[in-house]
Amino acid sequence: SGLLRWTAGKTKPIFFLLAWLDHLALCAQNPADQVQQCFMVGRGDKKNGKTTADIRLFKKLDQPRALTLLAQLVALWRRGREEPLPFFPASSHAWCQKIRSAKTGDPQKLQHQARVAALTAYHGGDYIRGEGADPYLGMIFQEAQPVGQWRENESEGPGGADWEDFVAVAETVYGPMLEALEKP
Repeated sequence: SGLLRWTAGKTKPIFFLLAWLDHLALCAQNPADQVQQCFMVGRGDKKNGKTTADIRLFKKLDQPRALTLLAQLVALWRRGREEPLPFFPASSHAWCQKIRSAKTGDPQKLQHQARVAALTAYHGGDYIRGEGADPYLGMIFQEAQPVGQWRENESEGPGGADWEDFVAVAETVYGPMLEALEKP
């Protein structure tokens, strides 16, 4: 038993986030009759002409840790009901993923690489639409630079957000999730 989340498509950051919320709720409830882990299955990459499965796992968290993480996410949700929250699922995930998977020991270089990954996810590229092209984000973050126009040395984060605030929110949402995410 436990949780199973699957998608016929490629796994995206929002897929993992929704599974993470379900997993946190399960671990916070701490039911004695259920295994407290979550398997996630999606379409992986093609290898040798065949599509593979992308299988991930969240293992059990102790109840106090799950409750603490849920409380942090609820606090962000409440803040987001009062003011625009600089949380962009793909950009925030790109930042956190790059920080955790980097092979460099140089903190400045690592911060730069993560910043480029986040801004690229937000602004998109030649053939990839960035999440900043979403018209609803445009309405909320009206002061932001137009999507597709950015320079690496600017102080603004995605959506024109304060960079430090963007990083703090991204780390609160995705940091613990990525630390708990495993490939079985």
